[in-house]
Amino acid sequence: MADDAPAAAAPASAGAGTPFWAWLLAALAAAGAGFWYWRRRAALAGSGANEVEKAPRVPAPPAAPRTATPPARPAAPVPAPLPAPARPALRDEPRPASPLVTRASGEQRAQVGMALDVRSIRFAPDHVAVGFTLHLVNEGTLPATGLMVRIALNQGSAMPEPVLGRFFDGAGGSVLRDDILLGVGAGEELSTEVMLPRAAIEPLMIGGKPMLVPVMAFDVTYHWDGEGEAFGQNAGSFVLGRAAAPGAGDKLAPLALDRASYNVDRPAARSTAIRRSQ
Repeated sequence: MADDAPAAAAPASAGAGTPFWAWLLAALAAAGAGFWYWRRRAALAGSGANEVEKAPRVPAPPAAPRTATPPARPAAPVPAPLPAPARPALRDEPRPASPLVTRASGEQRAQVGMALDVRSIRFAPDHVAVGFTLHLVNEGTLPATGLMVRIALNQGSAMPEPVLGRFFDGAGGSVLRDDILLGVGAGEELSTEVMLPRAAIEPLMIGGKPMLVPVMAFDVTYHWDGEGEAFGQNAGSFVLGRAAAPGAGDKLAPLALDRASYNVDRPAARSTAIRRSQ
């Protein structure tokens, strides 16, 4: 009896162990879990790839604008050559003056012209006398009324353009005639003699000798009956001197001051460019 107990106990121990089919089921369950886990990761990976593909792409930043190449700077302009300086006028020769008013050529108006004829230039110990005739003529289409003539005589150095301009404006000089009426085509001659005191003369030294270059200026103003600016003016200046001998040109020679009394042979006048006509 004692020998049977241990033998009966052996099968009970074997029956208490895990059966083989249980291990097989556990292995199949583990394999199925692994396969499911593998499929799950693959699905998640594919979904992430699709989401990445479907996500909106951030636009690339615009390229920086290309800096425009600044245009080449133009070359500095070459300054135009300065005109050659005009030959300086003689000390006693005035320069031109411009008119104040310009008018239409076909305007109905009075138009008074003038011309100077120097008859004599006479030197006395205390003065120089100039005898002349001023010729006036109305070349316009209407009568000239209230015509006035003013005159000024001096040496050329005392009659520069600014002085003559002020004289043309009505300053200085003296009235030669006033309130003259000139019909269309009518003329008038004013003959007289004017004097320049020697004490007022500043000699002009030419070739070591004292000389005089006289300048005589006239200002003729007038009116007419008409529309608009019914005022006219003809003003001008003349250089006086000794005319050249016949055939020797048209230049005037200055007058000598080293003699007390004498008469100038071939006295003459030449119109200068300092004029005003309106």
